[in-house]
Amino acid sequence: MYGNVIVSLAVILMLELLPGSASGETLGALSKVGLMVGVGGVYLLFVRTTFLWWERNRASTLDLETFPIFHSSFVQRFVIGGAILYGLLLYWLGWRGTLEQLSLGGSDVARGLLGIAPFVLILLGVWAACFPGGRFSRSSLGSYLWTQARLFLPVLVPWAAILTFMDLMGLLAPGFERRLQENALWGLGVFGVLLLMLAWGFPTLVIRLWKCSPMPPGQERSSLEHFFREHRFRYKELFLWNLLQGSTATAGIMGIFPGSRYILLTPSLLSLLEPEELKAVMAHEMGHVRHLHMVFYLAFMLGLTLLLDLCLRAAPWALVGTLLMTRTAWIPGEAWWKGGFLDSSTTGLAASLVFVGLAVVYLRFGFGLFSRNFERQADLYALEVQGSPLHLIRSLEKIGGFHPLVRSLPSWHHYSIQERVSFLIKCQHFPVQALRHHRKVRRLVGGYLLLLLVLIFLVVGWRSFHWDRHLGLRFQATFLDKMLEQEPGDPVLLFLAGSIALERNDLVRAQTFLEKCLELRPGVPEALNNLAWLYATARDPRFKDPPRALSLALEAARLKPDEPHILDTLAEAYFLNGHVEEAIKVEQRALSLARHAPEHYLRQLERFRKALPEGP
Repeated sequence: MYGNVIVSLAVILMLELLPGSASGETLGALSKVGLMVGVGGVYLLFVRTTFLWWERNRASTLDLETFPIFHSSFVQRFVIGGAILYGLLLYWLGWRGTLEQLSLGGSDVARGLLGIAPFVLILLGVWAACFPGGRFSRSSLGSYLWTQARLFLPVLVPWAAILTFMDLMGLLAPGFERRLQENALWGLGVFGVLLLMLAWGFPTLVIRLWKCSPMPPGQERSSLEHFFREHRFRYKELFLWNLLQGSTATAGIMGIFPGSRYILLTPSLLSLLEPEELKAVMAHEMGHVRHLHMVFYLAFMLGLTLLLDLCLRAAPWALVGTLLMTRTAWIPGEAWWKGGFLDSSTTGLAASLVFVGLAVVYLRFGFGLFSRNFERQADLYALEVQGSPLHLIRSLEKIGGFHPLVRSLPSWHHYSIQERVSFLIKCQHFPVQALRHHRKVRRLVGGYLLLLLVLIFLVVGWRSFHWDRHLGLRFQATFLDKMLEQEPGDPVLLFLAGSIALERNDLVRAQTFLEKCLELRPGVPEALNNLAWLYATARDPRFKDPPRALSLALEAARLKPDEPHILDTLAEAYFLNGHVEEAIKVEQRALSLARHAPEHYLRQLERFRKALPEGP
């Protein structure tokens, strides 16, 4: 189930971040849908063929106890493959750009749901292709698909809820999203409020999605209620959790706040365990609350958001540095221009893949580290409550079964049953081991919270005080100056140095470097665009040259007709030369192609329209 969370978050990040390739801009919406169906169909045919081979040659050697473990792992590989295929289709076909060109009433949630629809269809196809038959089938295909889908919905629904919230705020408070982007403290505050709202409402939402029913009155319920009262543990309700048609013996707890905290138990668990063993499992779940593990996970998700925001702002540093260091090693000089290594879509793809990879690593290894240690700490709480590990050990062995493979099988977010049992026995005989583990967890949490404070400091400083301009650009300029001393005639270095000088408003150096770059390599769209922007927007009259700006911008737009920032420069040049209507037309096209920050293009349009002569 944790794997589903990581895959879902990776898919959402790809949808939000991945740019589209230039090849996708030449295709219509229907052509893109047809290609998605065709490529997806081929992938699902491959999945089905592979599954039938696995079922015939491998699954026949498994029993009812080990089959679900290997089948789940097998399906997960193809779900990950489907997510990768979805990302490739997003980039290759420019699916997100197609959706942004549609009106859809300006709704982020409508674009989001249509954007993620191809992955949902691939996901359903993978599950259908891997539906187990014969003696391993415990339900119909429809029931199996719905069960699997309900495990993914708890991640996708909150994301859709956040998009809906942003849509509503856009209607009720225009400019709200821009304020979030410009004011770091305001953005952190709003995000914190959203997290708390989700923390309150998410458990109730999941209970309804999973169709959990209250645990019926009886001796088992009364015994558990008395156990919780005895240990002053507050919760709202006990629910039966019919996970995977009730075939899985497990328990869980959801909710930070007592008013929306639910305890989940599967029917299989109730029938499997004795009363004292069941109490041991409940004590384990109580341990997660007592040690504030779920509160920490909220901070952990906040850290992911801050880390991605920081990386997004530091991307120009990383990209320039990486390109400069690798350029002579494995990229031929001509390929920089002809291969598009300096195109915004290419660099955007590189940055997006880094962000998605970073998020996956953060969740897979960071969350895994804390989850494993938190589970062990919750086991220790059960030991402290009952005074003996015997009942928890028996419950673990019953839940995992006595198959040696199952007992020794580790998980990225849990220690194996064998490791957990060994640790509990060791702590019973040597209590100092438990104290050491608690200290270890405190050090891990303390170190992470310190890192979180550093991230908050950096993000607030970066957004509020524009450190990227003061520090990042200075660092890049110094680095490039040293390289230009060694290679003064390198057009790539000249382009980068000129672009950074333009960002720093050092117009003398910017003009010198960009003009020399175009002298050595005529027809470079980005260099043409940047130089045109310099001549169009310079406040110093020595550099203001509207006719030259228009000439350069026209050439850049001819070479790159579908880049919004290049069209924006052309519109600015038209406007400066008195061609207001042409400026409006070009800016409208730039707005229709813009993947990010449409506010700039809207402000430009408003400025141009105000300059139109009033009618009689």
